[in-house]
Formats: sequence, C-alpha cells, structure tokens
Amino acid sequence: MFKGAFVLPLATAFLIAFLQSAGLVALEARAAERQIAESSDRALAFVDSYLERWDRFAQGETDLVPGLNADLEAFAQKLSLLLDAQDPRAPARAVFFTTVQVAGEIPLETPLGQSMQRVLGDEVPVMRLEDRPPSYAAWHLFQWWSDNRGRFEAFPLLDTWAQREFTRQTVLPMYEQLLASQ
Repeated sequence: MFKGAFVLPLATAFLIAFLQSAGLVALEARAAERQIAESSDRALAFVDSYLERWDRFAQGETDLVPGLNADLEAFAQKLSLLLDAQDPRAPARAVFFTTVQVAGEIPLETPLGQSMQRVLGDEVPVMRLEDRPPSYAAWHLFQWWSDNRGRFEAFPLLDTWAQREFTRQTVLPMYEQLLASQ
C-alpha cells in the first residue's frame, strides 16, 4: 500500500512533465486563449456597432432609438466584460459612450460603472448630485482620456467626434466650464 501511494503521485508528475515537454498542455492553453480572444473580438464588434449607431443617432438618425434602447443592456454587459478583461480597446469606447451623448454618465451602481471603477480607480472624480446616483460624467471621463490616452488603444470614432465642429465649438467649451466650476 505504501509503495502504491508513492508511485501514483510520482507517475502523475512524470506524465505532466512529459505532456508539458511535448507541448500538449501548452496547446490546450493556447486553445483557451484563442477562445477568449475570439469572444472578446465578438464583444468588441457588438460594442462598436452599438456605438456607431449611437453616433448616427446623435447626428440626427432618430429612427435608431428603439434599437439603441433594446440593445443597451447587452452593450453595457459586453463593454463591462471587456473592461474587466483589461482589454486596452475598452476604455476609449466607454468614454465615447458618454461623450457622444454630450453630457452622458455611467452610474457607479451599475455593472458598467463598477467595471469602470476597476479601471479608473480614484483617477476620475465621481459626480454626486442630489436625487441622482453617483456617476462618472462625460466631461470627467473625456479629461481623463485626454490625459491617459497613451496607456490604451484609441477608438477612431472618439477621435472623429472630438474633431467635429459641434464638439469643438459647443461640447468641449461646455466641458471646460464644468471642469472649472468643480
């Protein structure tokens, strides 16, 4: 009995060492990594599609409202997953989500707000207004993005939005006033 108790763990250790040296364990790990990457890419494609529709709505395509409302929960869930996975593409998309709404916000009590908090830590102030839940405000997030964009992957739609005449003449000056008043 003692002999078997010793041989089985030893044999298991040799088997694991053999599998690792043969690359079989690594293949399984690479397959799992590939599956996670594909899942992230699908989530990102959905998030990007949603944000592109939001941008079109902001430019006047009001017929997009029912679809935006219907997809909001799935969008928030997928963006939260990307943020929690520390996907470097996600923060710019979260910032764009609030800025495309001009004065959008992400309530801290929501799963998306919690995911943002894990990324931002205490780098971004939380807006606390009477009769409203604590939230991340668009102007704080846009300032944070402007200061930290080198740490993450850019989102071309956010860059395009920031260069639009309406944004430069109306939104960004409003953000500057709001930041200065706090």
